[in-house]
Amino acid sequence: ALLGVITPNVRHISMEWEGLTIMRFRVHFECRPTQEEMECMDIVTREILADVPFKRAEPVEIIVTKAPIAELQFLNRRIYSRKEY
Repeated sequence: ALLGVITPNVRHISMEWEGLTIMRFRVHFECRPTQEEMECMDIVTREILADVPFKRAEPVEIIVTKAPIAELQFLNRRIYSRKEY
């Protein structure tokens, strides 16, 4: 689902779920995401829902921060993390 949607602005993506009841998806961006980046994250959520029969998904949580990755609050499954020095 993430293939082709990760832009240089995306720092970290994490998700969590409670059985098949609910899915949460959190994206950390370096600066404010564009409308296209927001739409891409919505598409990712829909593609995951098409593959796994969760009853519902919460809206994508968008966080804009320049804090070090070690200080970010992740959900319990890390999906993507950009290499940072």
